[in-house]
Amino acid sequence: MRKFHHWLKHAILRIVDFFYPPFKNIIPLQTFRYAACGSSNMALNIFIYFITFHYILHEKIVYTPFIAISPHIAAYMISFCISFPIGFCLGLVSYAITHDSYTYYSSFQLSFSTPFFFQTGHCS
Repeated sequence: MRKFHHWLKHAILRIVDFFYPPFKNIIPLQTFRYAACGSSNMALNIFIYFITFHYILHEKIVYTPFIAISPHIAAYMISFCISFPIGFCLGLVSYAITHDSYTYYSSFQLSFSTPFFFQTGHCS
């Protein structure tokens, strides 16, 4: 798994860094990497929504045993279920890209297990 993560991290890094030179004077590299991961995830979400709405649901209401769901909401739910985990993984990869280590797992788990003011020392 680490080999795949290492390969994926460097593949994304090469792709993102290829497009960075025109923006070099405008924003820092770390900000550009985060923005590139976020905007690519947003584009993926819009693409999945379009395909789902027009070609999978055929713009028709989705009937379930309990409720009828409009095609817009159903397409949004499907695209969210696909793009949210991908965006989560891209966020972890972009965090690993900017910090270039595998220690992000422990710091990520720490951020969900303890409140923010305990981590930063703002608690007296």
